[in-house]
Amino acid sequence: MLNRTLGIVLILSCLCSCTYFEGTRNTSVKAGVVMDTIVDLKKVDVYPMYGECADLATKDAQWECSQKKILNYIKECIDGFHYSSAKSMNDTLIIQLHISNKGAISILPLASKNSKKLGQIKAMLMQCADSIPLIQPAIKRAIPVSSTFTLPIIIKN
Repeated sequence: MLNRTLGIVLILSCLCSCTYFEGTRNTSVKAGVVMDTIVDLKKVDVYPMYGECADLATKDAQWECSQKKILNYIKECIDGFHYSSAKSMNDTLIIQLHISNKGAISILPLASKNSKKLGQIKAMLMQCADSIPLIQPAIKRAIPVSSTFTLPIIIKN
């Protein structure tokens, strides 16, 4: 009785094995066409950019043009600001600019060695970020996505 049961299980397992269904492949997929299913979340297809930069040839040139425009907006805002301190200060602020999927630019928390002394400067930079015009957001697989990049600001007193 045990031999019969074992034989039936063996026959059923052979009939239902993976190689039994190998001949029924999906023929609707064309040969040689491979769909890229790996999504690299650290890279975008199109960088955030301003409309004036869209005519440039490469996406790196477009991004460089847009970065220069953002830096010019921040520089214009900073030029009207004067900060005085009793101590000399040589510091570098690391700003993280966040561009939302709608194109709004904001500044994420700042990193600095003298972060307590730079309260006024941080507040001024937050105001500057609010005055930067909207930008076309980054594109990943034809979908607008948010992005973040860092910008160092050197302070010398």
